[in-house]
Amino acid sequence: MSHLRLAVTPIATEDRSVRVSTAAAMLDCDDSTVRKLAKDGELEWHRLGRRGVRIYLSSIEEYRIRMTAPTPAERRQTRKARQAPSKRHAESMAFLHSLGVLP
Repeated sequence: MSHLRLAVTPIATEDRSVRVSTAAAMLDCDDSTVRKLAKDGELEWHRLGRRGVRIYLSSIEEYRIRMTAPTPAERRQTRKARQAPSKRHAESMAFLHSLGVLP
């Protein structure tokens, strides 16, 4: 009985990781801040030996995106600001209309 073997190229499942100091430089913060973010679960990390900690590059990029993306509350505020003109704006428009500046 023969077995069929397929030659498959291994998919790179491992993510690159960097030292805490490098991650801190990438995020423009202190080493202790990166360690706190890792401890709180904001950044994915792994141990290298007994004391070494490495931060995954993909988690750093995801963290940057999360921190720059507006929150749902901020999106609602900007949407409301675009939808309804303020009372002051309406008064100004009425005044310009009464002067004949606006048709």
